[in-house]
Amino acid sequence: MSLDLSGVVFITGAGGAVGRATALRFAHHGAKKIAGLDINPTALDGTASALNAVNPDVEFLAITADLTSEEAVASAIETVVSKFGAIHYAINNAGVGQLLLPTGETETKDFDRVMSINFKGVWVCEKYELEQMIKQEPRTISSSGSISERGAIINVSSVLGYMAMPNLGIYNSSKHAILGLMRSDALDYARKGIRVNAVCPGFIDTPLLLEETRKALRTTIDRIPQGRLALPEEVADSICFLASGLASHVTGVALPVDGGFTAVRHCMAANGYFMKGNTLELNAITLMPTRVLPFNLPLEEHIELPIYAPASEVEQGESSNVVVSCSKFRITIILIMCFLSVFVVAFDNIIVVIVILIITLELYSLSG
Repeated sequence: MSLDLSGVVFITGAGGAVGRATALRFAHHGAKKIAGLDINPTALDGTASALNAVNPDVEFLAITADLTSEEAVASAIETVVSKFGAIHYAINNAGVGQLLLPTGETETKDFDRVMSINFKGVWVCEKYELEQMIKQEPRTISSSGSISERGAIINVSSVLGYMAMPNLGIYNSSKHAILGLMRSDALDYARKGIRVNAVCPGFIDTPLLLEETRKALRTTIDRIPQGRLALPEEVADSICFLASGLASHVTGVALPVDGGFTAVRHCMAANGYFMKGNTLELNAITLMPTRVLPFNLPLEEHIELPIYAPASEVEQGESSNVVVSCSKFRITIILIMCFLSVFVVAFDNIIVVIVILIITLELYSLSG
């Protein structure tokens, strides 16, 4: 089924790789009126030229503005509505990165810069987009004619809205905040005919991916199940889907576009594993019932198993390493607890012995 995205589109960060790809995809799916906002007028000219080359009938309204200014955003929305009469699709895509630094070494001015663009900018845009959409009459978005809505908003967050990476505290926080805003507004405006969703791209080869970050992410990129970076067009396709009538019953959703990266993270964390190099490691500390134990045991077992190797490619010797490691973990736990039990018995404290026995049994069951 093809997408019908005829209507007025408003895209922030329209001069960037994802913003430009999104404008081109909307044009491909029938949009003839597209407004793009960016702080870089030269980048907007590039988007205008790309659209004209694809479809000369598309009317592109270029708006040079700083979305950290509420007055500039309000004026931009007013300009779009004055020119095109409405806003049916709003794509809040503008964003910036940060230098790889822990919080204690980060300057307040860097915090203000990243948060003002990545979160405050999205909040301000969404505020005025919602104010405009709520004034609009619902329009039909389904082929059957039974479903109508006033508008759809898609915020561009990141996989770091789901998780975190070291030395990116400000960026992580800004992308988490976008998802919180998206979910709240999805609830508040669902009965008013406005859908609000987000896409969460993984690693995309765009200018936003700083060279310093790129170097640090080389091993991480190797762990993406699909084994590659996303293309800007793939993110744009996901945005178009969420904007379209095919997603008419989808709101409050954060859609990862990451080649399976977050799926791996969730799977490993849920099973007590973490990634190190090209192997998995079983972190014994994550298996500890912390509500009971007042201490941590520095136990760690190494599992020599390729992270993404399918079962058909795993040698018998490799798979046996997992069993051996788990058995070693159990034996280690039991020996430690037995030693502690003998030590405590020497002091004739039967209550402590019983507690240690219970903990040992629970640890044994948790270990596999």
